Amino acid sequence: MGEDVLGVVVVSRSSGECADSLPAKQKPKVNHSDKRRNPMAELEINVRLALEQAPRLKNFLGAEFNQDWTLDWGSVEAVLKARIDEADETRRRELLREAQLLLRTLHSDDEFVVLLDFLGSGLVPGIDIDESPRTWLKHLHDRMQSGLSGV
Repeated sequence: MGEDVLGVVVVSRSSGECADSLPAKQKPKVNHSDKRRNPMAELEINVRLALEQAPRLKNFLGAEFNQDWTLDWGSVEAVLKARIDEADETRRRELLREAQLLLRTLHSDDEFVVLLDFLGSGLVPGIDIDESPRTWLKHLHDRMQSGLSGV
């Protein structure tokens, strides 16, 4: 039986025969230069790259809005009040800078949903928040910014 480099049996689409039993000119050719785009993979790469630059916000979203966040907190508002409103100015500035970076980097709701999924978050846009994911991130940014001196 014919196997490619990954150990996969290569079969002719037209005859169903194994590639080794086909004459050389009929053997299927593997096109390694096929550059078809995978939009989901591109979204994941964009999200991962953005999160590398936002470790504090990554931790905030992943830890506070984990899979069972509703057991720890009564609402999204309770999380924001405790972790944003009551944070010291240095922490708020760090989170604000990272939220700005995410807003500049992630341009769609789909990217933000991928971000939440990547973090293993239990926060569900449309259920836990009544606005689009990116709009919510913008409001989170504005909340971080409010009350900071010199901003």
